[in-house]
Amino acid sequence: MLDQLGLVAALQVHVDRFSRETALAVTMHADRNLRVPPSAEVALFRVVQEALLNVHKHARATRVDVRVEHCRGEVVLEVTDDGVGLADDSAVSGRGAGLRGMRDRADLLGGRLQVTRDGGGGTRLLLALPDGGT
Repeated sequence: MLDQLGLVAALQVHVDRFSRETALAVTMHADRNLRVPPSAEVALFRVVQEALLNVHKHARATRVDVRVEHCRGEVVLEVTDDGVGLADDSAVSGRGAGLRGMRDRADLLGGRLQVTRDGGGGTRLLLALPDGGT
């Protein structure tokens, strides 16, 4: 799907299908002309998939926002939800297989992953990857 549609369109297809199948209100914000290094496209797509799956399985959320943009020489992915938030600090450490996989993808590409409780409830995942000069 990434090869055929490109990152932004592939993400939109996935987000739309996920929203239909789970009844979660998922919105995506990304510039249609966003250029991302090929090495980062798969990582970004897989992290969105895993983040949405985690929201569906654990968060008891009704709304999820996905945002991808360039910011200060990085490609930044942010996924926020209005769910119950993380159960404890161990969840933030990434001990679960899904979070560990996302962190490994970030590390492999020289990026960073942060998962935090949102001040008003819910969870915020932030993935920042070097943009490679795109």
